[in-house]
Amino acid sequence: MKSANSAKDGGFTLIEMIFVLAIILTLISLLVPVAFPKIRDAQLARANADIQTIVVTLISFQVDLGRFPACNSNNCNPLNGSNQTLRFLAFGDGVGDLRDKLPPDDPRLVNKWNLSNPINISVIPARNNAFNHLGRNDPNADNITGSDILGARDYDETESRSKRWKGPYIANVSVDPWGHTYIAHVGAMEENGIPVVITSPRLFEKPEGWILSAGPDGLLQTSLQIAPFPVTISALSSSPAGPRGVSPEDRSGTILRGLSSPKGSI
Repeated sequence: MKSANSAKDGGFTLIEMIFVLAIILTLISLLVPVAFPKIRDAQLARANADIQTIVVTLISFQVDLGRFPACNSNNCNPLNGSNQTLRFLAFGDGVGDLRDKLPPDDPRLVNKWNLSNPINISVIPARNNAFNHLGRNDPNADNITGSDILGARDYDETESRSKRWKGPYIANVSVDPWGHTYIAHVGAMEENGIPVVITSPRLFEKPEGWILSAGPDGLLQTSLQIAPFPVTISALSSSPAGPRGVSPEDRSGTILRGLSSPKGSI
């Protein structure tokens, strides 16, 4: 014969379940306001660390080859003004086309980046993928790397050359914590490079070479800043709050401008 308590011993009653659920919801309401700022802080810290990694990587490449990774041609050997026409590099996942992960512009910007505009992006978008220049030697994105027998059209790796590709310079930098690529404005870093087209350029001037993440809202809110052209002094500036002219919503930790050689204050 079953006891009167046998049904209760088989599981929780509805009242008990409601009580437990109320406790869980109370704990969530207390923990979420504390956890979210910590998560955001961790995301910002990672973005700033990634940007500094990109800075070191670009400077190392520039020291080795005397130019920034801006080749936008079937033949990147030797590097010259005619093939150094890439306007920006995107740091994300893989080695292919990253257009779907490029950050859009804030509609309120006057000098917009327009990264997906055919004027600004390579006819072979994988050439804008930074990993093809820095993680492996395949700047023309033909999947034949510099270490292969037919790789002579990539950055020069000849051991006897003083200026040669000595990478890989970077193991991996994925998209930023909010799912967009980091952007390096390499076209503006090259002394005679071709920067991203801006809405209202001024004669004999060109934008500065920002390295940035669009930040938590995923919108580029840093307007393209104008520097006198040409800028011949190497310069790098950064601060915890970001460099001058950077929107607080963009996690831009660094600006490289006019770097034609590793002289000056880097």
